[in-house]
Amino acid sequence: MSDAELKLQLDMSPNSILLTNCEAAEMLQKIQAHMAILSEDPKIKIPDCRPLKDYGVNDGEICMIANIGPETIEEVYALIPSLKATRSINEGKIAEALTALANIKASK
Repeated sequence: MSDAELKLQLDMSPNSILLTNCEAAEMLQKIQAHMAILSEDPKIKIPDCRPLKDYGVNDGEICMIANIGPETIEEVYALIPSLKATRSINEGKIAEALTALANIKASK
């Protein structure tokens, strides 16, 4: 084993699995196919994040909002200060996203 391979093994958690690009692509294609099936079911609504992108919210910020799950718009701006610069244009859409997230949490 090379030094790089040994370092990689040390950095990985014991329960992790190392995948090749082909294996990862195959798994992602299966997930995408599953998502397509779910999107055809009228009872299951997968939230669309494009409106947030149209208002200057980037992918990383969207992920932070979804993962942290802030309850108020003020929490969003406190956690992600970069959004304050465009607050006048993104506040409404972020509030809608928070409502959608709250509805998803409530339905669980």
